[in-house]
Amino acid sequence: MGKWGISRRRFVGTMAAGAGVLSMASASRLFASGSASLAPTLKNVWTKAKEYTLEFAQAMPDDGYGFKPTPEVFSFAEQLVHIAGSNYWFFSALKGEKPPLSEEALKAQGKSKDDVLKILKESFAPADAYVEGLTDTIAFEELETGKTQIAKWKVVLFAVDHLTHHRGQLVVYLRLNNIKPPEYRTGFGE
Repeated sequence: MGKWGISRRRFVGTMAAGAGVLSMASASRLFASGSASLAPTLKNVWTKAKEYTLEFAQAMPDDGYGFKPTPEVFSFAEQLVHIAGSNYWFFSALKGEKPPLSEEALKAQGKSKDDVLKILKESFAPADAYVEGLTDTIAFEELETGKTQIAKWKVVLFAVDHLTHHRGQLVVYLRLNNIKPPEYRTGFGE
């Protein structure tokens, strides 16, 4: 169960309904570059999102990794560990597997910049491997999410959106520490 009393499985099922609404707009953006294939665009979008996220992790000095804008939110380090846990969860789900590490287990591995960067980079490895092997056939396969199904490409976009969501929060953390965040960019249309 998540902290809101809902399982990730049910959450993904609920998100599938919302993703359906957005899928037409997302698909048109993905194909706007003129590519007739979805997989190369997903690979590019994922790679750019990962690289951009790692730049945020690098931008904060070690002594800022414990920073919290308010007491009830994640610290900078906890934001990145949450991203790592979610990377394992998303890409394990896409392969029909259980995540190799829970977010709680990752939190226990350290809070320093070096520790968190190692955790984050390691969480990108299985995601990168999945995305590298992605084909249009795989992208359009349906993933069982309990009572519903969702196309695997939508889960990859959901993982990218999750990175974006937390990077947006990290902008605030950096700015409150007088650090200019990395320049915005996207993997779409490149």
